[in-house]
Amino acid sequence: MVVKVSLLYACETWTLYNRHMKLLNSFHLTCLRSILRVKWQDKITNSDILSHTNMFSINTLIERSQARWAGLVVRMDETRIPKQLIYCELTEGNRHQGRPKLRYKDCIKSTLKSLEIPFESWEEVSMNRQNWRRKIHEGAISAESRRRQEAEDKRKQRKAKTSARTI
Repeated sequence: MVVKVSLLYACETWTLYNRHMKLLNSFHLTCLRSILRVKWQDKITNSDILSHTNMFSINTLIERSQARWAGLVVRMDETRIPKQLIYCELTEGNRHQGRPKLRYKDCIKSTLKSLEIPFESWEEVSMNRQNWRRKIHEGAISAESRRRQEAEDKRKQRKAKTSARTI
């Protein structure tokens, strides 16, 4: 538990790329396997480890934290610095060549999409704290089950390819 808290310290404000999520998730599952004394030779899937421990993946934990923080910021007074930073726009400056860096707004948008919360109306929904937390909880459960199902489908496809090669 202490490792998870230290690992996810201030994750509400992070802008994460997929490669960062994979590294965090890998570390989390490695820790869980170590705690459960499960070796990789035992051929137990990550989904089985998470369901056995009754835990969410790191992706879902981060998305849930970011959504809760975004709702808190929306409910803040206009004079508070976090709200001013999220809603501000730069008036001058140069952009580097290539793909733009990921912004916090982009992360919130993908988080809300993953949690099945409509981006167009999320600010109105977040004004009611209890309703917002309920939506986040329901979205986290559905996102986690969707992730596990996708991982299982991907595993089945990989197994089907390897069995077709051996025949």
